[in-house]
Amino acid sequence: MENTNQKPGCQAGQNKRKVELLAPAGGMNQLIAAVENGADAVYLGGRFFNARMNAENFSEDELKAAIDYAHLRNVKVYITMNVLIKDEELSDAVNHAAELCSMGADGLIVQDLGLADAVRKTLPELPLHFSTQGTIYNASGVRTAARLGFKRVVLARELSIHEIKEITKDSRCEIEVFVHGALCICYSGQCQLSRSIGGRSANRGECAQPCRLPYKDEAGNEGYFLSPKDLCAIDLLGDLVNAGVSSIKIEGRMKSAEYVGTVVRIYRKYLDLALRGKSYQVDPKDQEDLLQVFNRGGFSQGYLAGQPGQSLLSGRIPKHQGVLVGKVLQRPKEKDLVDISFTKQLTLGDGIEIHGREINSNILTYYRDMGKKVARIGDFKGDIRKGDLVYRTSSKTLTGEIRNTFSRGTGQSSRTIPVSMKFQAHVGQPASLTLAEGPNTVFVASQEECQQARTISLDRETVQRQLEKTGGTPFFPSKIEVEIGDNVSMPLSTLNLMRREATEKLAALKTSHRSHPSFDMPKYPPLKDALVKDLPDDLLVLPPITKGKEDQWLSRNPTKTDVMVNNLGWIEKIQENGKKVFAGPGLNIYNGAAAQALTNIGVVPASPSYEMAQSDIPLMTTEFPIKAKHLTDRKGKKYTIRKNSWGDKWIITVCEPADKE
Repeated sequence: MENTNQKPGCQAGQNKRKVELLAPAGGMNQLIAAVENGADAVYLGGRFFNARMNAENFSEDELKAAIDYAHLRNVKVYITMNVLIKDEELSDAVNHAAELCSMGADGLIVQDLGLADAVRKTLPELPLHFSTQGTIYNASGVRTAARLGFKRVVLARELSIHEIKEITKDSRCEIEVFVHGALCICYSGQCQLSRSIGGRSANRGECAQPCRLPYKDEAGNEGYFLSPKDLCAIDLLGDLVNAGVSSIKIEGRMKSAEYVGTVVRIYRKYLDLALRGKSYQVDPKDQEDLLQVFNRGGFSQGYLAGQPGQSLLSGRIPKHQGVLVGKVLQRPKEKDLVDISFTKQLTLGDGIEIHGREINSNILTYYRDMGKKVARIGDFKGDIRKGDLVYRTSSKTLTGEIRNTFSRGTGQSSRTIPVSMKFQAHVGQPASLTLAEGPNTVFVASQEECQQARTISLDRETVQRQLEKTGGTPFFPSKIEVEIGDNVSMPLSTLNLMRREATEKLAALKTSHRSHPSFDMPKYPPLKDALVKDLPDDLLVLPPITKGKEDQWLSRNPTKTDVMVNNLGWIEKIQENGKKVFAGPGLNIYNGAAAQALTNIGVVPASPSYEMAQSDIPLMTTEFPIKAKHLTDRKGKKYTIRKNSWGDKWIITVCEPADKE
């Protein structure tokens, strides 16, 4: 596993806090895979208002089934509604949130400040999580998010562990941090490149991933200059626990159930060690499994260990690369066969790619071990030459192992929940059985009274043996109390019926839905009427990202004028200095409700989101040091890259097409 600045091991402190392992679910199989492999919580999207509209996602009935499946096993479910909302969509979005609330959703992941304000006012029982699309990267931004009603903040992915620790010190919000999966080259919530190229807005759930496309620089070199490797922080879990985070998050709502199950299983293993204060070395087999299910040219620790520099990029391939397993030795005379030297064992059914002058892909349909770490494999066509690299892009063995954890369907589960049981039986009284699990307790009684035994009386061992038969349910008895009077008789069929009735009642209690909340939709002005028209002439305008040198300068030099901010991070401090704060386009005001939400905390809404602009806007702001000065896409559209005035951010803007110069 390739990592930047990777430490040889991980030493966690004796921190007994619970840190949530949060997994993605793009569909029901992914949700089952996450739950069965140890997730504490899952996040998923419905068919509307979420930032992964191209994922499988969940219908209304599927959402209900997913939430019930998870809740039955003590797993929380957060629903993504993390896109910008138009004025005319707001009512439908709030009604959708109300439906989710009635289904028992444990939280709503939101980007739009207007939707957050409306949900807070109409559905106060539904916790709000501020999406990473909110671009929060400092403690004051978190405090402002709390003022806006958020319980949790998903931090920007450009933060180091040291910076995260500084944020969590006095945070009024839970802090969630990404630890694995795809990285954006741009600060999330501030990317306009997809919309600029093809009209598909990342802030509206339709990102076309232009960062994964090839570009040419000013010297004519072609490459994937904006494509990061995937994040892997498996070595840093102890540091993140000690930094005070509440939730560690795996990215991947577009990924397979096999991916979700594998990554969750491995992170569960090492997070448990970190939470127990154990130092660990990641097993090479676990490292390889993570690489096998998905990697883009290896892994990166992102910015968690500091500025990664050029090692952040995925290299010449922006898609899954798999695991290097060997090299081509020759093409034998037999048609479509290849002789390779191998370093890892292959299995029929593995996915194989051979990388040379071109990439040749196929499923391994022929395999002959020729001894001395040489094998003959097929079926592979195309231009394949000696020295070409052979990658395994999927492992049939690994896929089968993980698939076994979720392919049983919702009716079978290996994830069990401990319950305590108390059984009582006395002559002349109905028998009773109490089941308790956490705050949930159910009670059942037999319909018939217990009788005096004529020959064989009911004994403790028989009762315990029957109560232990909870197979087919997610419950197992961790404690059984049995109280039986003298010479009690009752049919075992009655005892079994009581056990089944009690487990069914407990399951129903754990998956009970709220009544659909009734509410009056708050009144908001339309966006065009909510924005101020006149701005002060001496207004200072801060960019969307001030993290780094600009923040340091602003901390030492309090502003003497009113300020337009493009991030929540400086609102609190400017107000404390007695200056007026205006909201700029980086705050993504997309509806009148968002303008009102900012007004409620003393911010003057001055400009709509960059989403509503067509030109002269930053398309990306990144911490990554892009070496090129210009990039040209496949259609001849040209982009300029410049440093900010502090020299620690790189900004991409559009310029004239190359053929017009």
